[in-house]
Amino acid sequence: MESTQSDSSPQEGKEVLAAGLVLFSFKSGSSAPALEPVNALIDSIGECQEPFTKTISESDVNKQQSRLLIPKLDFKNFIQPLLKDNADLEMGVPVQTFNTAGKAYPMKFKKWSGSKGHVLMDDWNKFVEENQLKPCDSLTIQAFRAVQTGELCFLISSKKVQALE
Repeated sequence: MESTQSDSSPQEGKEVLAAGLVLFSFKSGSSAPALEPVNALIDSIGECQEPFTKTISESDVNKQQSRLLIPKLDFKNFIQPLLKDNADLEMGVPVQTFNTAGKAYPMKFKKWSGSKGHVLMDDWNKFVEENQLKPCDSLTIQAFRAVQTGELCFLISSKKVQALE
């Protein structure tokens, strides 16, 4: 399998494989692990940001809260660069969130009222349930823009934390 470089330099860490199995991965300097290939998204990923990690808290899986809180620094570094100037985060912007099987979950990304935090919401509980997320699991999150629609999207993978005995 041959690899070809995209318009981005290797120093920027973006690599695209000719076979299209791995759409992007980030090398040295990234604190987050590269995401596994997601074949269903091969033709969908446009501009993307480096992945970041988040440990799931109790409130992130609380059904009454129904949201994933994105840490402020992660928002600033990894999501804000992809936002359009006219994005109304007070009202929220529609996004597609994908798991590593390529299943789409329509959600809303918005500024959480009463705080300076940002959240993924609407259908978050379904994502939690179907992907069996639990507190202390580690998420790797990567924001990107869909090629066809320009829509903001998220790809989320999870790693289960082994219980201590």
